[in-house]
Amino acid sequence: MSLPLSDIVNVKAEVSAMSAPRKEFNIGLLIGSNSTVNQDGEVVFYSSVDAMAEAGFTTNSAEYQAAVLYFAQSPAPDLLAVGLIGEDETALEALQACRAANSEWYVATFTKAVADTLSIEDADAIAAYVESCSVSSVWFYQVSDKETYLAAMKAMQAKKYSRTLTLYASQESATAALMGYAMGANYKGSAAYTLALKSLVGVKPEGDMDSNLLSNILSAGGNVYVTQGYYYTVLRSGKMVNGISFDDVIYLDMLVNHIELAIMDQLTTLPKIAQTQDGVEILISAITDPCEEMVTKGYLAPGNWTGRKVLTLEAGDTLSKGYLILAEDINAQSQADRDARIAPNLYVCVKTAGAIESVVIGVVVNR
Repeated sequence: MSLPLSDIVNVKAEVSAMSAPRKEFNIGLLIGSNSTVNQDGEVVFYSSVDAMAEAGFTTNSAEYQAAVLYFAQSPAPDLLAVGLIGEDETALEALQACRAANSEWYVATFTKAVADTLSIEDADAIAAYVESCSVSSVWFYQVSDKETYLAAMKAMQAKKYSRTLTLYASQESATAALMGYAMGANYKGSAAYTLALKSLVGVKPEGDMDSNLLSNILSAGGNVYVTQGYYYTVLRSGKMVNGISFDDVIYLDMLVNHIELAIMDQLTTLPKIAQTQDGVEILISAITDPCEEMVTKGYLAPGNWTGRKVLTLEAGDTLSKGYLILAEDINAQSQADRDARIAPNLYVCVKTAGAIESVVIGVVVNR
C-alpha cells in the first residue's frame, strides 16, 4: 500500500474570488409601446436590428426604426436594451419596471410616439425619478413642439435636474441616435468624449431653426441638432438640464462605480484589512487604479485645485496627477469608530480635464 504524500508535503490550494465586473456604461434602453411583440421579461437585449426583426418587430415599427438610428452611429454600440409599456402602465411605471429588472443599461429614452404623450408634469415626474434612482441612470427626452419644449425645459431647469438631457427634434426617435452615439463612443478602452458638436448618422437638422430659437433653447439648458456654417450638422450643446455636460455625468458615474467595486474587492477577497495605517494604504491603493484609468481615458488631468479645503489640500495647490487621495489620521479615530471597525474618512479629490467647445480668435493684420 502506498502512503499519501500529504504526510510529508501537504499542499493546500486556495483560489481567490473573482472581482466583480466593472460596469461599462455603454448600453442604452429604448421603451416603446409595441403590443404585437411579446418579450420574455421587462428588458430584452438585442445586438442588431436583425435580432429585433427575428424577435417579431416589423421593419416599420417605431422600436425597429429607433434601433436603426441607434446602431447606425459611429462607433456603433454593441447592445440595445428594449422595454415595452404594459397595458394600463404609464411611461414612468414602465421606466421603473425596466430599472428594477436590469441594472446594466445606463441611458434611457422613449420612442417619439410615447414621448409625445408626456405632459410637462409627466416629464417632471420621470426626471425626478431618474435623479433619485439608486442605480445611476440618465434620461434623453425628446420634444417636437417648440412651445412645449421651452416650457418643459424651463420647468426642469428651475429644479436643476442633472440626469435629464432634452432634445428639441421633429424627426422620429432622434434621441435614439443620440443615445447610440453616447453609448457607442464609450467602448472599453475608449478615450473621453463629449456630445457637443457631434454629427448623428441618419438625423436631419431642424429646418425651422433660427438664431433666436437656438439661443432660447441653449439658454434653457436644451439641445438641438442644427446646421452651422452651411457645411456642418452638429449637436448643440450636449448638456443636461442644469447646464452640466453629459460627459461630466457619465465619467463621474463610472469613476464612482469603479471605486466602489475596487474597495469591495479588497474587503471581500483579503483575509483582513487591519485598522492601521497599512490597512488604509491598501484602500488608497485600490482607489488609485480607477483614478489612473480616468487619467488614461482623458477625463482627469493635472491642474490647480480651486475647490474647498480638504484636509491638507487647499485652493491653489497643484494636483500633479489629476487626483489626490487623502485619509483622515487613523490615530485620531474615536474608540467608537474603532470598535465598529470603520475606516477613517477617505477623500478622492479630482481635477477634470474639461473640454474646449468654442473658440474666440482675433486676427490682427499689419500692412
